[in-house]
Amino acid sequence: QSRSSAASDVYKRQVSTLMQQALASEATTRQLVFDDLQVDLWLDAEGRVTRLSLVRGSGAAETDEAVLAALRAVTRIDEQPPAAMRFPIRLSMKGRRP
Repeated sequence: QSRSSAASDVYKRQVSTLMQQALASEATTRQLVFDDLQVDLWLDAEGRVTRLSLVRGSGAAETDEAVLAALRAVTRIDEQPPAAMRFPIRLSMKGRRP
């Protein structure tokens, strides 16, 4: 595995963790239970979110809308993506009651 690919994998895990934390901290999504809701995420070179789209929903429109709203509230990732990062990043989100 190349160094740039490894850096991209690490970055993707960091972004996934950040987005999962956003769901856990938001009152409207904290109590939702869903499995493997998938979104595609695009960032610019500065780490700003430029696009977010639902790839696979939970099967419940209200849940999907709440999750997307919570994720869209994250407008920037503090760490810039690696230069070789390819977009979109596919994220798999899970909801579990605390």
